[in-house]
Amino acid sequence: MGNSENYSNKANLRDFPMQKYMGQGLNQNQILQIKEAFDSYEPENGQIDLNKIRTATEQSQSKSKIESYLQNKITMNFDEFFAMSKELLQE
Repeated sequence: MGNSENYSNKANLRDFPMQKYMGQGLNQNQILQIKEAFDSYEPENGQIDLNKIRTATEQSQSKSKIESYLQNKITMNFDEFFAMSKELLQE
């Protein structure tokens, strides 16, 4: 199971446009961590269900900040998730 998960992540990263996100104040490792976090929410058609984030961050110290990003949205794409995550990492 672990091997197939690693293979799946590598397959996702092969098509990941890393250069698009470089030069925004994060290093490559941080960008990959954001990508892995996004993928952990099991996106469908490039969108993640924000109820999964709300549930996962219920006890987080950043809950109110995260909720301000989510607002009344139902789904979020990677670019939106990246922007939110980047800002949280840079605080």
